[in-house]
Amino acid sequence: MAEDHRRKDVRIIERLPLYCADRASAATGRLHFHPDCRAAGISRLGTGAELFVVDCALRLDNLATSGRGARRGVCRDLIFVVQCTRFACGGVALGIRLHHIVCDASGFFQLVRHLAEIYRKLASAQGPAEPGDPGPKIEAFNAGPISQVAGRVTGRVLRFTGPQLQQLKALATDPRGASWVSTFEALSVYLYQQVYRARVQLLQSRGGAPVSEVPACLSRGFWGSIDLPGPTRLTLPKHYFPNAVTPLILSDPSHALLVDGSLWQVAAALHAVVRSFNLHQMENELKWIAMQPDKSRIKVRFRFGGGNFTVSLWSKHSMYCGIDFDADEGNNALSPVLVSPPLHRAAQPEGSPELLPPSLDVNLILMEHLWPILPADEQFRQYCC
Repeated sequence: MAEDHRRKDVRIIERLPLYCADRASAATGRLHFHPDCRAAGISRLGTGAELFVVDCALRLDNLATSGRGARRGVCRDLIFVVQCTRFACGGVALGIRLHHIVCDASGFFQLVRHLAEIYRKLASAQGPAEPGDPGPKIEAFNAGPISQVAGRVTGRVLRFTGPQLQQLKALATDPRGASWVSTFEALSVYLYQQVYRARVQLLQSRGGAPVSEVPACLSRGFWGSIDLPGPTRLTLPKHYFPNAVTPLILSDPSHALLVDGSLWQVAAALHAVVRSFNLHQMENELKWIAMQPDKSRIKVRFRFGGGNFTVSLWSKHSMYCGIDFDADEGNNALSPVLVSPPLHRAAQPEGSPELLPPSLDVNLILMEHLWPILPADEQFRQYCC
């Protein structure tokens, strides 16, 4: 009966792209660059998506602490790909890949929730199925390294509780009462400053440059993103699907500020950039982009990697809300054990924290040589899982 249950799961998943085509038709097309202006677009709508069904001889919890990179070169012309992997313990991992050129993270989770809703309705229409052996329940994500690539870049989980976040916000707030900061700003600048200080210490310990030349040897850029759909920005429809983000760039704060400045001083610099958003300026930029005859010449003035800091706030997308694909015998929703973006170098550059729920988990991806330096700080050490 477990095999029948598996076949039923696959049959339902196979039908999902057909049912979601009217909600996100771009996901069923192919990427196309217009020959005249070189702008990216989607053509051949309804061409289809791809489904991989994989059986793994390992148990799901065997892989909980060892990151796996995505397979390279798999159907790069496909915009929408689903992979369903069943493990020996009965656990199932559902991987959903959607090209960033089609939508941003908000649109992606909107699509995933639609898929989950459709899956539940299709499963209910076909009647109950005999569940397989679920195996032991995984209560928490285990500590330790979760991703390692070629011995150079390592990812680790940092966990910040509610009280710890409040403490960071207090340290990141101007003591003169002249301004305020958000949790995102406080946590981001804390990690930003700690990582930069670790890079400086590593460079000096290796004799890579005289003290006076260190600022010229390290990049200090900060990259994030600002969502635009809200009522204070572009006021887009509730279920707007395509990309609607603008870069958040702190391009070149001073070396002295990052090394010797108080946390609230660094936070004030980021806060000023976040609050400088101007709707009129954004509309002019969009019009300017639309008027450019050769879209391929439009570049973002930011160099990823090389010591720059790139942060993704995944926790704001309610990653565990409405994405239960299945239910138990009592028709109670079975929530996923872990919802996460891919933890491999192809998905995130070095120097990239991803902020995840439920407390606030940070997947921090750094050069492995920085990790012995960071926990030397007593405050930083308390966040290490």
